[in-house]
Amino acid sequence: MHGPTGLYTTNPGLVTLIQGLVFPPGLILVVLSGSDLFTSNIFFFTAGLLEGRVKWHMALRSWTWSWFSNLIGSLTIVYFAHWAGILGEPGSTNSVIAFAKTLAVTKTHLPWHGAVVRGMMCNWLVCMAIWQGMAATDVIGKIFGIYLPVAYFIIGGFEHCVANQYLLYQGLVAGAPVSVDRTITHNLIPSTIGCMVGGICFVAFAS
Repeated sequence: MHGPTGLYTTNPGLVTLIQGLVFPPGLILVVLSGSDLFTSNIFFFTAGLLEGRVKWHMALRSWTWSWFSNLIGSLTIVYFAHWAGILGEPGSTNSVIAFAKTLAVTKTHLPWHGAVVRGMMCNWLVCMAIWQGMAATDVIGKIFGIYLPVAYFIIGGFEHCVANQYLLYQGLVAGAPVSVDRTITHNLIPSTIGCMVGGICFVAFAS
């Protein structure tokens, strides 16, 4: 049997496809529960600004609070997963831990401009997923409207700053040779900028 890292080496396309198929329920839960997500708030509040329904200070406050709240939530799940031994016992070298470490290293060694562009493409799809979910009138319609765009951004290898808040620090806890500073400067900052540009320019302005 291949572990995640072995399969990633021998058949990376299959690993990416599997990730794309299992990731969308996260955004589906956010939409159906009415929770706040930084990347979708970019779309909502920009649309509100353009329509004159909200002020700049309201948008900036929402974006700041949702970004840091999403970070706190991500770090909490990382802690629970580590504490519960979901990835494996501390110090172990199973394939799940190895994959988490590989992912963190890969994401923090992207070119800065590459992380920005991947963030733009990502939130273009995420905001389209939100838009389609809002247009649907029943739960099944919302699920289908959200599912495919989110799967596409995973399969495309794009960068979602909120997802990375979890994935990067899961990798660090697993022992990835990456500093906290690098996760911020080489991924979270550029991917956040990209997500903002994608949500504002490609969806909110277009709508």
